[in-house]
Amino acid sequence: QTDDVTAKDGKDEELKVEEQSNTGDDWSIVTDENEMVETKKKDEEIKKEESDKSVTSVEPISAVVLAKWDTELKQLHELGFLDDRINTNALEQLEASHLGCGSDEAVTVNAAVEHILRI
Repeated sequence: QTDDVTAKDGKDEELKVEEQSNTGDDWSIVTDENEMVETKKKDEEIKKEESDKSVTSVEPISAVVLAKWDTELKQLHELGFLDDRINTNALEQLEASHLGCGSDEAVTVNAAVEHILRI
């Protein structure tokens, strides 16, 4: 059986104690509401900082990927598709889908444009 007891410590802060039966194997749970609120605030600040970092920290596109799709990227630029990150993602996704279904078909600029416009 459990009883909820509220106790005061020297700092006039309320502590909640949940008392268990008095056998030697039972534990008591002590929580400090102020600590819980502070912990929640810190967690929220950390999450906010992490989300801010994810927006500003974009890794550069690999030189290998840029070289691999150089011809296609130039053609996409001529068509007005200037975002290399979106372009390379589309080209890589199309290539992966071709590999996934066992196709030896090359990725075309037309297919990349269609893919980008569907996104």
